[in-house]
Amino acid sequence: MMDLQVNKKMLKNQIQAETGKMVLLKDLSNLAQKSQNKDTFDDVINMLRNQYGCTVEMNVSENGDFIGLFFQDEVMKKDFASFPEVMCIDATYKLLEIRLPVYIFLVEDSMGLSEVVGVSVLVNEMKETIVWLIDTFKKLNPSKVRVVMADKDFNERDTISKLWCCPVLICLFHSLKAFKRGIADLKISKTDSDTAKELFEKMCYSFSMDVYNDTYKDLKALGNTQIWNYFYKNWHPIRQD
Repeated sequence: MMDLQVNKKMLKNQIQAETGKMVLLKDLSNLAQKSQNKDTFDDVINMLRNQYGCTVEMNVSENGDFIGLFFQDEVMKKDFASFPEVMCIDATYKLLEIRLPVYIFLVEDSMGLSEVVGVSVLVNEMKETIVWLIDTFKKLNPSKVRVVMADKDFNERDTISKLWCCPVLICLFHSLKAFKRGIADLKISKTDSDTAKELFEKMCYSFSMDVYNDTYKDLKALGNTQIWNYFYKNWHPIRQD
């Protein structure tokens, strides 16, 4: 009945008269929205499979609620099979109007170009959801990953490391960007800010722990408590990554 776009108020009155149950217009609107969303998901899945030849995997709860979707076409599969050693994983939250996180799996080819080898849409980033995502990718792509590159704030980094049996390292670009963004929120002088960014970049490029420790001491000697507390809490514990 909802698919026929009948008058919701008339339908509400009819349901109450026939069943004796109280029905709110909001209930009918929610039902219509659920039906619309289901049709949309079905259309998307059919398009991915039939039009683009993608392998599509769905994750739904026991109640039938959507949790996640993963898809990959044949070109993506071949690219990963050819260059599986280093996997880059990143999430964006601005790609979809519904603001769900979109996870992108990337590898680097022999020309140094980034190739997308998998895409996923998730409704949450809980441990069990991330486990499903990585297990799904591994099931479809058995080639061995030797290292994973990810953002510093990527959830469940330890879980990913265990599932793929490899280290999860932090992307240098994201590290520099995140540090710059982090100290921008501090009430510090421009001079201290610029010095801290230079020292942090030097630590990122350290070729040994001796170089790191020397630069670490220089940052501490800067004497800015806010910068030091931010660095010591957020970055020093993951210096090996």
